[in-house]
Amino acid sequence: MKTLQVDRLANRLRLSGVELLLCMILLLGASVSLAQAQARGDDDSAIRSVLARQVVAWNERRLESFMEGYWRSPHLSFFSGGKKITGWDATLDRYRKNYQSEGREMGQLSF
Repeated sequence: MKTLQVDRLANRLRLSGVELLLCMILLLGASVSLAQAQARGDDDSAIRSVLARQVVAWNERRLESFMEGYWRSPHLSFFSGGKKITGWDATLDRYRKNYQSEGREMGQLSF
């Protein structure tokens, strides 16, 4: 008798090939969504960390450390005041000229 009941239950729980495939797709989709959410969280955390380090560096007047948050490349494009500056070194020079030359003030940075 118990064997018959177990067999009936097993038959009820058996999935057709299509149902099994749909379940697998749902589980895979949930896994991918979870992984993407985790990656977004990691990205947000990494970005916030860079910005926090930039705030500290700026407020300590350490422009080279501040610039570590930028892509160190001659192909960096920096836009300010309607002008485009190309390159990491040129961007650092612009910061030095506008914020550290005589009579200039850096002020306090916060995000």
